[in-house]
Amino acid sequence: MLPTAIAGLDATTMDIPLTEPFAIAKGAPAIAANVIVRVELASGVTGLGEAAPFSEVSGETQRGSLDAIESARSWLVGQDVRRYRPLAKRLEEACPVDIFAASEGGVQVVEENLDECVLCELCVKAAPPGTLRVRKLYDGTALEA
Repeated sequence: MLPTAIAGLDATTMDIPLTEPFAIAKGAPAIAANVIVRVELASGVTGLGEAAPFSEVSGETQRGSLDAIESARSWLVGQDVRRYRPLAKRLEEACPVDIFAASEGGVQVVEENLDECVLCELCVKAAPPGTLRVRKLYDGTALEA
């Protein structure tokens, strides 16, 4: 197996009790029902990411996130991250919040949907230098390839 091949994809739930309910018009959850995602390359490089479904806003659920990750495992494991164009197309098709759009150059981020997703560090590590910048809307910092 190539060192840049995806060797594993795992997900686990992470329920985080909030110090106070997060109240919005559609509800007030007292727990952030998130999912932690771990992707490991054959080289041992590991990336962690988080899915933070918020059903009151997007309709997405923790169970739905786990199911999507499980579905993606079947086509992601064994893929070489350097073949990002076909992976980009599959990512565009699989992303439930339309963060990604496949293009001739690989993946374009749909700016207006950025607040719906938290990208994992593996995306940054696997991207060619200078091709990806992830801006964290919650604290203004950025990760760059």
